[in-house]
Amino acid sequence: MSNRLAHTVDVVCGFAFDIEKTDDPQRPSGFKPAEVHLGSIELNPLYAQPRLEGLAAMLRLGFCRMLVIPGKDERRYKDETIVIDGKPPKYWQGWVIREMLIHDLSADPSKIHWLPSTGTTGNAAIAFCEFARWEHLSIEEGKVEFVTSWYHCTRAGRIALRSAGLPPFLTPAEAFTLAEAELDGTRDAAEQRLRSFGGHYLDPRVIQEIRGIAMFLLGKDQPQMKGW
Repeated sequence: MSNRLAHTVDVVCGFAFDIEKTDDPQRPSGFKPAEVHLGSIELNPLYAQPRLEGLAAMLRLGFCRMLVIPGKDERRYKDETIVIDGKPPKYWQGWVIREMLIHDLSADPSKIHWLPSTGTTGNAAIAFCEFARWEHLSIEEGKVEFVTSWYHCTRAGRIALRSAGLPPFLTPAEAFTLAEAELDGTRDAAEQRLRSFGGHYLDPRVIQEIRGIAMFLLGKDQPQMKGW
């Protein structure tokens, strides 16, 4: 299932999220997206599972040649190490998310690259910027896209990307889930699953907005207003 979208890019930078260990047999990677952001002053739900599923759908749809995931070390396990390529580094979120995509959602490992980063989304943007420079990637419209959760797009673009000197080329991960569902004839079920993560009174409008982006990716975008 590749190249099913009307709009594609070369490389996607997928922003990471907090992770947790799990014994769930449905998750062979041994990890799952964390439910809340560690260290937040207020209770801060992540809704990271839709982001993970969106990244997997994005890869299946052939949106990009490569997904790059910069991420910090997971502070839940700051005193622990794991073996990566024969070495015992920290629990880097980018590496763990790559493992979840590969082992839990059957993603192609050759298409996913991870980067160690520090601190905030802004630091992750800087890490990707350095990677792009090293790889001679051209960060321009139609070449590079940044993908994160719907709710995270505005702050990631306004603060993280601009602070790193990067253009805010952003697409919500959930749009790829709905684009794939549109092609498979399962849009209603996919939208209901997204709603199940929220419960907010704006959910109907949020779903409409994400659906509009999904239809744009498929080349099927239509006006949402009558009489204009």
